[in-house]
Amino acid sequence: KGIGISRENLKHIFEKFYRVPQGDVQNTRGYGIGLHYAKRIIEAHGGTISVESKLGKGTKVTLELPE
Repeated sequence: KGIGISRENLKHIFEKFYRVPQGDVQNTRGYGIGLHYAKRIIEAHGGTISVESKLGKGTKVTLELPE
């Protein structure tokens, strides 16, 4: 549960240094590299990462790794 991510921003969340715009809100922390690195590591191990999100509902991140 959370604020969710718009479809337009969702296309970019795995890009290095990308942060979803929050307007003038300054309390969001981070550098926008976490999901980029997570995707690279998961794919290096033969897995996949996917994201589903709905504004006002929240975001679901699914990681799949081979056995």
